[in-house]
Amino acid sequence: LAGLQEEFAFCSSFVDKITEIVYRFEDEFYKLLKEKNLITFYIAEQTTLSMVAEYKNGKVVAKSGAEDFINQYEAVFVDEYQDTNDLQDCLFSILSDNEKKLFLVGDAKQSIYKFRGANPYNFIAKREKYRSYSKDNNVNGKEIELGCNFRSRKEICCFVNSFFEKLMTKENADIDYNNGEALEPKADFLPTDEPKVETYLLDCKKIDYSFIDEEDEKIFKAKAEANAIADIIEETVKKEPFLKAEEGLRKAEYKDITVLLRSVANYGEILVDVLKSRGIPVSISAGDLLNTDEAVLLISLLKIINNPYDDIALLNVLTSPLFAFSMEELAKMRILNRKGKFIGAVSSFAKGEAKTKEFLKTLSHLRRKSIVLGLSKLIEEIFETTGILSIMSEFENGSTRVDNLLSIQDYALRFEEDKKKSLSEFLNALENLKGKDFKSSPGNLSNCVTVMSIHGSKGLQFPICILSNMAKNFNFTDLNDHMLIDEKYGFSFNYFDKEKREKSKTLLRLVMSDFAKAQLRAEELRLLY
Repeated sequence: LAGLQEEFAFCSSFVDKITEIVYRFEDEFYKLLKEKNLITFYIAEQTTLSMVAEYKNGKVVAKSGAEDFINQYEAVFVDEYQDTNDLQDCLFSILSDNEKKLFLVGDAKQSIYKFRGANPYNFIAKREKYRSYSKDNNVNGKEIELGCNFRSRKEICCFVNSFFEKLMTKENADIDYNNGEALEPKADFLPTDEPKVETYLLDCKKIDYSFIDEEDEKIFKAKAEANAIADIIEETVKKEPFLKAEEGLRKAEYKDITVLLRSVANYGEILVDVLKSRGIPVSISAGDLLNTDEAVLLISLLKIINNPYDDIALLNVLTSPLFAFSMEELAKMRILNRKGKFIGAVSSFAKGEAKTKEFLKTLSHLRRKSIVLGLSKLIEEIFETTGILSIMSEFENGSTRVDNLLSIQDYALRFEEDKKKSLSEFLNALENLKGKDFKSSPGNLSNCVTVMSIHGSKGLQFPICILSNMAKNFNFTDLNDHMLIDEKYGFSFNYFDKEKREKSKTLLRLVMSDFAKAQLRAEELRLLY
């Protein structure tokens, strides 16, 4: 018991300090936003809730005088309720007069945005609450099950049901799949002899890894799987007609096929590269393309051409393979000029250093060109001046990297088709593109295989889906951080014994770590669904 008290006392001092820092940051951040006449979406949510609600006797209740505002709403309709956060759940409850006027639609099995703050248990709790109601008990609220599936073949629905009735349980995901959650197939399809669900196992043990290191072994396996997928795609488009058409059946085309990945990072580039080498046209979704290293670098270049005072973009460009400044060199720059934006430090350092002078000369040249050139021509000038295409072609999956850069240039050309648009407008457009469709091939190919993350595919529909890279382990890296944070349990830390010079996990840390693992597995299960 004494040991536990010592642990809690150790953690308490950190919690107090962190809380103080967060409050100070919030105050300073809000002041800065106010000066610039800006507001974040989260602050807008908080402000709205504070206008109509208050905390009283351990509960959030409607403010006195807010009734008139609440009464102006005849009903509150919310779709995708499983993706709401706790603040939104509270706000909807208040605005609907404690759920008396609330109509919500959702599916906890499809909640895959926990990393954005989504809490599927808000929906689960409401479903359990209303499920027990009957028409005779005079209670405002009832559940209407929408279990029919009008999208997929019966065989696919049955496969999904047989899989998740065993995995998706109260213990694993707080969802009992066998209690009103299973899919009920209702779509009409013509019968075909083609299998509707196929499972492939790739035996990588037959490959000799003795002559390569561990990292190369991963690449070998990824390429082996990518080639197996290419085989499946080639066989699929050669088959006799088996897909649903307006009348009868039709042959499969490349555009009918999507390859879904848990994460496109790393493996996605290998997959795209292999498919292209096999002559298969392929595209990658915008959110994934714009997050690739080469796209981030090009966009960072465009950002500092537009505004050299963007420190994050500037540091990204300086440390890139284009200019290859080391951390030591960046530190020397900051020592010479400790205050202000980093471009000032770069300018000060350039007075006696040729490499830095050359960088500023290149940046100045591109900024001058940005005044007279259109967006596509400016990107072409960047290609020629920096040699970014040839540099990226030397990296792993070089051809895909080059194609990604050319895709951004192609988008710039289409973006300014109507009239000349500013670089700022283009950068804003790229930011808004994240998560939307964006072909990663010059010429905007219309008949190509789509590679995308499962997150990016939500709400889309393809006749043929290939779920790939299924041997990938769950990522528990975040659980190794010194501090864990949870909305239910609060903060937890590792304990450091000064006398023994040893680090150990506190009891709360162990509890929170186990809880976080269970939550992550449940999220991965919903993502798989």
